[in-house]
Amino acid sequence: MVLLLIAGSWIINDSRKFGRPKDLDLVLLTWDPGLYALFVRNKSSFEKTLCRKFNIEVTLAPFLLLSPKLMGNLFLALTLSRLKSSSLIFSVARIRIPRRWLLLYSIFGFLGIFSASDVRDVVKYGSIFAESLIILVSKRFPLLPRSWFKTLRLGYALSSKLGLRDHVRLFKEILNAYNSHDVDMDKVALLSIRAFKERLSLFGLNIDDFEARFSRWGLWEELFRFLHEVLFRFLSGKHVFWRCSERAIVRLVKLVVTTCNVGLAFRLSIGRSFIRLKNNIPVLSVLAHP
Repeated sequence: MVLLLIAGSWIINDSRKFGRPKDLDLVLLTWDPGLYALFVRNKSSFEKTLCRKFNIEVTLAPFLLLSPKLMGNLFLALTLSRLKSSSLIFSVARIRIPRRWLLLYSIFGFLGIFSASDVRDVVKYGSIFAESLIILVSKRFPLLPRSWFKTLRLGYALSSKLGLRDHVRLFKEILNAYNSHDVDMDKVALLSIRAFKERLSLFGLNIDDFEARFSRWGLWEELFRFLHEVLFRFLSGKHVFWRCSERAIVRLVKLVVTTCNVGLAFRLSIGRSFIRLKNNIPVLSVLAHP
């Protein structure tokens, strides 16, 4: 049995307000280890075929439901939450989301906002930054709205309630960008740096000890990340630079926050590095979360 889920921007009701989605994320869920191995082995071929058929970049993410890492799987929980799923898979996926995963998801939102090249990217990654805040402070995994605007508004209201002034300023600016289709990229980049520093405080971190603490949080899973790289390389014949990409993306964050440079050339350079590194970090792993 194979269950196909459409994820990413395609399940967001207001994503087309900013044009057609740039890519299509598909999640293939199966109980069969043989089918999982087949999907991983032929992942690139399937993606190229679907890309030609739909005339859009397609990312295929196979996931083995027998995996012990079904529990606390943030990516599955996010997708099923927006689909208002009441399935057993969603119930298990949202149990005990690791703080390390939430911090990494916050990083994705922050770097996406900082390096955004248009209003769509500012709104999309602003919504990710809001989602990570909502999940972080909620007692149980929430049902998220299928709207970037509603997610941002919820993040704004929650920030106001918690007294997170820099978050409030950032979300207010992004909400204005959503309504006006216009944004001051330099201003948003600077606000995102301040908001990220504030976000680190919610995790009990600061930028000085951020890198060391992040590594220690996931130390016991390092073996599983290594095994994932070996397994994926064996099945697909391709190298996966998961662990070194994680370390690099954390250093990238530290560089952005400490230099506080919001110049266009610097932001574009950070954006290219961010996308390359993010694509090396699997959000659906049969062994361990990022």
